[in-house]
Amino acid sequence: MCLIALDYQPGSHHDSRPTILLVANRDEFYRRPSQKASFWQPGNHASSTCGRDDDSDPLENEDFNGIDMIYGGKDLLQGGTWLACSSNGHFGIITNFHCDQDREKQYPRSRGEIVSKFTSVSSLTAREFALSFLQNKLEEYAGFSVLLFDGKTLICCTNRGNTGDDGSDPAPSWFRELQPGLYGLSNHFLDSCWPRTVQAKKVLALATKSLARPYDGKLEESVVNDLLEGFADTRILEDNSPNAPILEGDAVTLQRAVCVRLNGYGTRTTTIICYDDRTGFEFIEKNFETPYEKESYSREVIALQSHFGKKQNTHSQCNPL
Repeated sequence: MCLIALDYQPGSHHDSRPTILLVANRDEFYRRPSQKASFWQPGNHASSTCGRDDDSDPLENEDFNGIDMIYGGKDLLQGGTWLACSSNGHFGIITNFHCDQDREKQYPRSRGEIVSKFTSVSSLTAREFALSFLQNKLEEYAGFSVLLFDGKTLICCTNRGNTGDDGSDPAPSWFRELQPGLYGLSNHFLDSCWPRTVQAKKVLALATKSLARPYDGKLEESVVNDLLEGFADTRILEDNSPNAPILEGDAVTLQRAVCVRLNGYGTRTTTIICYDDRTGFEFIEKNFETPYEKESYSREVIALQSHFGKKQNTHSQCNPL
């Protein structure tokens, strides 16, 4: 997953917005095998890339009885996921961090296991998961930033030494609890000034203003279409920031286009997530294996187990745009 815009409004029952409204593009090599979003059993994590046994994993004996099912895509190469949610209210999404050193080094763990593990645990908050599992393993992964939500708290973690890019602190903590607001994340720090990140936030901000009624578990079709259209933008955007880098080749597209279209690599999935503690998760996904193949579209409701007991599912396939 390489581009995220997220509107976080806890306690927003009084207005039209859900607690979380997120839209994201997953950019990946077209040849990398993956599975579209579906339900799967908790505890099915990615394995470490070196095939080693890790006796120090505090989650190995975690009790999964509090979770019905997990919903999300699957990376079939390493077995993890870039984005998933569960019926206990857990949600996670991860991006890789653009760093030259990662191209030349092998890391023992797959980044995709982070979201898989977090959405599989029933007893840990986002903060507890970060401190008990992630904290001592940060250097075992290639660069990443991850957003973790436990139904009450939203946090951002990174192993590249920064959780913000406003210039106020060159090296904040690797862990940050997010306050209500609008956020953007790509392959750099949270809220970096990359043109694609700035534009993604603009698209989402405009969509939230057009919400016409209180969120009832189903996002308005006009808003869905606006978000999908906004995240299909392939324009190479201008970078007017004071310290704009000089880019060449594919790097121009990767930092300045919301929707990436390169030879053998590009945006393969656009996902919209809504969360409200009264209705659970709404998961909307648009997939395409290459820019030229027929698109598929799905929409699911993952009800919270504590409220509804069983998940409620709806399926559809079409070409919405």
